[in-house]
Amino acid sequence: MKKKGKMSKTGNEEDLKTNGEKKYTGKELNVLIVCMTTALTTTFAGSCLNLAVPFIEAEFHMGATAVGWIVTAYMLVTAALSVPMGSISARIGIQKGLMIGIAIFAVSSLAAIFSLSGTMVIFMRAVQGVGAAFLFATNMAIVVLTFPREKSGEALGLMTAAIYTGLSLGPVLGGLLIHYLGWRSLFAVMSVISIVAFAVAVKKLEWRNEERGPSHGLDIRGTLLYMTGIVAAIYGLSEVSVSAYGWMFLAGGCVLLAIFAIAEMHTGDPVVKISIFVHNKIFTLSNITALLNYSAIFTISYLLSIYLQVIKGYSSQAAGLMLAAQPLVMVVLSPLTGRLSDRVASWKLVTLGMGICVGVLFVLSRLTLHSPLWIVIAMLAAAGTGVAFFSSPNTNQIMSSVGAADKTFASAILSTMRTIGQTTGMAVVTVIAGMYLGNESLAAAPPAMLVKTVQVCFLVSTVLCIAGTIMSTTRKAVQKS
Repeated sequence: MKKKGKMSKTGNEEDLKTNGEKKYTGKELNVLIVCMTTALTTTFAGSCLNLAVPFIEAEFHMGATAVGWIVTAYMLVTAALSVPMGSISARIGIQKGLMIGIAIFAVSSLAAIFSLSGTMVIFMRAVQGVGAAFLFATNMAIVVLTFPREKSGEALGLMTAAIYTGLSLGPVLGGLLIHYLGWRSLFAVMSVISIVAFAVAVKKLEWRNEERGPSHGLDIRGTLLYMTGIVAAIYGLSEVSVSAYGWMFLAGGCVLLAIFAIAEMHTGDPVVKISIFVHNKIFTLSNITALLNYSAIFTISYLLSIYLQVIKGYSSQAAGLMLAAQPLVMVVLSPLTGRLSDRVASWKLVTLGMGICVGVLFVLSRLTLHSPLWIVIAMLAAAGTGVAFFSSPNTNQIMSSVGAADKTFASAILSTMRTIGQTTGMAVVTVIAGMYLGNESLAAAPPAMLVKTVQVCFLVSTVLCIAGTIMSTTRKAVQKS
């Protein structure tokens, strides 16, 4: 006999079947729709504009340095503001923070369609980053607060699938849109999806009895130190191989962040609760593991795109189809591994995922000019499996290790770890490429030297992943203590 759920006036409490015997209430389903949509759109926005850069550069006659800010502005603003926007959202209400983020993202995307100059495109990308910062800080938190503990892992798995769908759709769908409709169509798609998400959120999300954080003022000094330090450190990381000032920015950012950490320990209401990192070892170890994983794994698609197109001679379309093996496997498996993390100790799944990634990266570090294609495709599928076993359970462990009042903080920190990890991985690649190739273009470089560069990059990524695996296994002892 099936148990009938009580229907509210809006019908939000109607039970809806999803995965076999699993059920989502109307409220849970609405939250998933809104939060998965925002996760997909913000990550799509971060990955699709790379292909549009040459077209925007040509239309507005921009220089190479200026046009690079179309991508960099979004990344830097998102990384710098995720934690402060999480703090603000905790004060005003998490759902209000989510709504503000969707609204800012939608308006900036819509305005970018009508950009009259390259400077306007860059400015709107920065404003998009403000909206994305609100969303990164709130969407995971809302999901965790909405779902009961026994279903939170599966929900976070679906969120992870949405994130990787956005990352993988960027190059594929972005390329098609640019080819047939032009670069402005990217912003049109983002704005339409955001407007729909906003409408669904207004109509379907429940707003009653939302908990709010303390009402006193924001830690302005800490916020400014944090933002400046993060921006300087990430910008420095991205410039270490191409600018003499890269190391200076990186060092300066690290110094500012150290000052920030000391100052926050003596602040009554800090923007970043250093005490969580000090006393919550699970939270700290899980975030460091995430940073190392993103650093190691993020470079796979970049390096293999070079290997397949420049070294092996495949077309961009063929290479794109092959590279899709990794995100496709991640999208399929992430909800399953998330559900599994509700029943199995997360550290076991995370360590298994990291171990698979170590094996994949090591095999890729042995690629040669004559390696068969099936090895590349098999390793991409294996990498998707490893990341699926890593990401959803690790996210579940991070979000479940803190109380309700700190969910936005945890979500924002995880987003920041992703950005820093991705930037670190690409910085390592550019440094190694500079050592082996100098200023020579990829097309002009000897194939043997290109292969050597790819091998060394994957070997360094292997070491980073081994460090992450060790970090993950230490959580077993921490959980038992």
